[in-house]
Amino acid sequence: MPAKPIETRRLALPPYPTLSPVGALCPLCQPGVGQVLGGLVARRWWTVEQKRAIVEEYESSPHGSKGAVLRRHAISRRRVQDWMSYRDAGMLETGRRRGWQSRMTPRTESAEIGRLRREISRLEAELDKAQRDRWLAEDAAEALGKASALLQVMLESAESAPQSDPSSPAA
Repeated sequence: MPAKPIETRRLALPPYPTLSPVGALCPLCQPGVGQVLGGLVARRWWTVEQKRAIVEEYESSPHGSKGAVLRRHAISRRRVQDWMSYRDAGMLETGRRRGWQSRMTPRTESAEIGRLRREISRLEAELDKAQRDRWLAEDAAEALGKASALLQVMLESAESAPQSDPSSPAA
């Protein structure tokens, strides 16, 4: 007996582009922004400007009409809240969509920890060298100061000493 084919159902997505309650096209939801499969939109995405405009419209709408904004753009409240939090955190332009931080696997995390430890060691060695150079420069400046003071004393003592006449015979 042959196997009976399994019936699959497709969820009906709203036709694209979305219509506002009065029947006019939403100015932010332009055609060509989603993947159309069989006359239905499978996925939509928005530019940063569109996201900002939708969030601004949502925030500026009065308390009872926020749902109408969501319906007009056919998006969920959660998506708009995510965009608002990304905007507030300065991440709306980065294109990150999957949360606040990228997750690391244990292997990549261990590699990153090793890289960071090597960088810390390199920076500590660089700091030690810079400190030694600074101490050496301070010691050199101190030695030059002492040498300058000694030369100044010698010059003053040579000027104040009675000068003998070179033409007279030495006694």
